[in-house]
Amino acid sequence: MKVRHAMSDYIRSITTISLPPQTGQPILDFEVTMSGDWVPWSAKVPQVEVETHKVASPDIVVPTLDTVRHESLLYTWLAEHKPMVLCGPPGSGKTMTLFSALRSLPDMEVVGLNFSSATTPFAFQMAIEGELDKRGGKNFGPPNGKKLTFFLDDISMPLINDWGDQPTLESTRLVLEQGYFTFLDKDKRGDFKTCEDLQYIAAMQHPTGGRNDIPNRLRSKFFCFNLVLPSMTSINDMYGQMLNGRFTAKEFKPEIGRASCRERV
Repeated sequence: MKVRHAMSDYIRSITTISLPPQTGQPILDFEVTMSGDWVPWSAKVPQVEVETHKVASPDIVVPTLDTVRHESLLYTWLAEHKPMVLCGPPGSGKTMTLFSALRSLPDMEVVGLNFSSATTPFAFQMAIEGELDKRGGKNFGPPNGKKLTFFLDDISMPLINDWGDQPTLESTRLVLEQGYFTFLDKDKRGDFKTCEDLQYIAAMQHPTGGRNDIPNRLRSKFFCFNLVLPSMTSINDMYGQMLNGRFTAKEFKPEIGRASCRERV
């Protein structure tokens, strides 16, 4: 958050264009509308009633300023049908935010592929081919002429070999860059199998603490979208609504519910 405030101060010091009013919020907490107005993202956060006495806590999704902002930006990029990688620490909501944004595209189906240190190029190719039908000649695509998005979770996990390469990710780069695989059949080796109407979205953690990074050649094919941990405002919104839903149930006195809303975590 300190970085965002510092960036806001710097932008205000070098530009003469119209900016949002000084309210103590960084510029990134505002959206520019088509009419050129600055509207706070918080105005788009829907108010939901969370009944935690009826729903298990892990199944609760509470929209916050961060999730609304991320979903809007993700939707804008998804409409371009370009590869994208979400990068962020554990708990930043990479998977939840992505699938929430994908639900806004009714004509898009999603298949998740979880990468690990045991994922090989052969396994990756077979997972992709298993979702495709032949369309004619050497062209393959999703059934019924639909479009398909592959979500490559933990894409940085494949093993690094003795030469410092990640063969699985080189195979991934090939299909992102060229849009084809080579046939695995003995009588067709050397021929290309073209894949149509596919989109690729990946997720990974920051390459720190011994975690692998992805090669620069593969990273260059993605739009990199960094997600940060929720701000204190978002945390208060989430747990405040959970507490509100829990302690305003019928079995609790009204004053307990009011106290839980005031004393948010």
